[in-house]
Amino acid sequence: ARIWREERPQVEKQADALSDAIRRAAAPVDADERGNDGDDPLQRILAEYRALFDAEHGGFGNRPKFPPHGALLILAQASRQGDDEARHMLRATLEAMWCGGIHDHVGGGFHRYSTDERWLLPHFEKMLYDNAQLMRAYAEAYAITRAPLYRSAIADIFRWLQRDMRSPDGGFYSALDSISPGGGEGEYYTWTIAEVEDVLGPEEGEHFATTYHFEPAGNYLEESTGHRTGRNIPYLHRNQIDLALDQRLARARTKLLEHRRKRPRPARDDKVLAGWNGLMIAGLARAGQTLDDPTYVESAGQAAEFLLSQMRDGDARLLRSWRTGKAGILAYLDDYAYTIDGLLELHAASGESRWRTAAVELTDQAIELFGDTGEGGFFFSSTLHETLLLRAKGLSGGGNLPDPNGVMVRVLHRLATDPQIDAQQRAKYAQFAARTIQALRSTWTRNPRQVEHLVLAMATRPAEGPPAGGNLPANRYRDAVVAAQVEPVAIQTNASGAVVAVELGLHLQIADGFHLYGAEDSEAPAIVQALTVTLKPAQEWKMVKIEFPSGERQMDAILQREMVRYHDGIDIRLWIEPEENAAVSPPPISVEVKYQACDATRCLAPVRFMLTVSLSKQPPGPVQPTAAGAK
Repeated sequence: ARIWREERPQVEKQADALSDAIRRAAAPVDADERGNDGDDPLQRILAEYRALFDAEHGGFGNRPKFPPHGALLILAQASRQGDDEARHMLRATLEAMWCGGIHDHVGGGFHRYSTDERWLLPHFEKMLYDNAQLMRAYAEAYAITRAPLYRSAIADIFRWLQRDMRSPDGGFYSALDSISPGGGEGEYYTWTIAEVEDVLGPEEGEHFATTYHFEPAGNYLEESTGHRTGRNIPYLHRNQIDLALDQRLARARTKLLEHRRKRPRPARDDKVLAGWNGLMIAGLARAGQTLDDPTYVESAGQAAEFLLSQMRDGDARLLRSWRTGKAGILAYLDDYAYTIDGLLELHAASGESRWRTAAVELTDQAIELFGDTGEGGFFFSSTLHETLLLRAKGLSGGGNLPDPNGVMVRVLHRLATDPQIDAQQRAKYAQFAARTIQALRSTWTRNPRQVEHLVLAMATRPAEGPPAGGNLPANRYRDAVVAAQVEPVAIQTNASGAVVAVELGLHLQIADGFHLYGAEDSEAPAIVQALTVTLKPAQEWKMVKIEFPSGERQMDAILQREMVRYHDGIDIRLWIEPEENAAVSPPPISVEVKYQACDATRCLAPVRFMLTVSLSKQPPGPVQPTAAGAK
């Protein structure tokens, strides 16, 4: 108070100088300081990963080790492009985390970080955002490798999520504490050998304790002191990965979980946060699409419905937080970015247009509220938030979260190449994405690990293809299949006019430079998702016969295997009959198509979509063919 009274001019001068310094630090970099236009941010960041990679334990750097969420997605993308070293780093890290104590082997899910370099001794908090991003990473790795461990890891996270983190309304809570009432750090999650043998019996208890490396004095060291506590945390070595599917150990873990849940449980942060839920929606949708399991997609849809119905204000603007029936706080950029990304992943997995519609609405809001129309990019706070000295762009996500500007560029790229969206809107999205990349050039050229998701967005930018034709599916990569259409070639009816057989023609137009793979005759594990066409389950139709074109059989340079490949336009014939209990006028036919598109250097993620065709009513009469499209 005295300084303000007696030295006010000097204080104000220093405050002005500090404000100017902050503004200069946040100002855009001059064009000649932005870095070399020829720099490849993907290759630069991969070089940094190689330098930091822990070849012995997986992950990057020394302790403490946090799950490297952004790095895992970039390594997955590089793996699709044929980078074997990236694939090795990806697999080594995912498998080391799954084996380590950072993974809750008994209850599922992952703790926040490891206090040591081996992923053994965790800090026991469990965060929704960590598990959301890990679910997505394991899904991407499964799409590339089809390794059973990754499918198991996804299911493991999902069981924990549904049991401990799902609100009755469909949203997901934020976190679990590391300390339970009356207990110490991690006491809820750790065991003595005597406790395990008491629950499982001497023989099974000894088998479990030996397999998971329990020690009489305890393998768990207290985080603050480093002292042994007499308690153990289950963990495995990487050479024990096959035990992921061991049924004897699975039964033991189930019994131990039932017993553990009788202990006083760690406190739960029961806020529902829009951004973190957006991350989980994306993880669930991607897992459901990759594993071809609608359970995950349904859970993502319930959470999305909750966000859109309970966490928006009267002007349909997104709100940041919900708790005990009340939502509040205007959302920030990360909330918008993660939610939009989740909605687009959900649209890709489900084919339901309402999720894309909501994503477009929120994207337009984000540009209006957060967009920097002068320099490009997005501010972290909106025009509706209180502004102090300046509006920062918050380039890094903070707290092991994705960089929101990078996520926004990725969703803008997806929307800009979606032919179901108005051309003027697409142009706006493409322009804003390009200007954001330009505005942040100095960051991604000099410190790409600060903006991993921006690097990922640049590496996965879809190529712009020709406008879609026919009933194009709602799928993620329209640069690979730019048009898809199914229609009747012939319809057979009986004397009473009932349909007894249908021949359908399915046409897929593949973009230049891409190809799809045909089914393999080999019994070797599938490396990519071959082109498959099936009928949607639980409808009144059955497939009698299907004919694919012969394709081109040749040695594939990426997969190192002889494969059938399809290029350009392909036509597939399906012969279908109604089920015995079908109605006289059968419902529309829904055909499901799956494929994984590749070009000369990389494979994109697997895609699944649905096409539906309605049959024209035919006049009563004997069996008769109907030309395609005839009324």
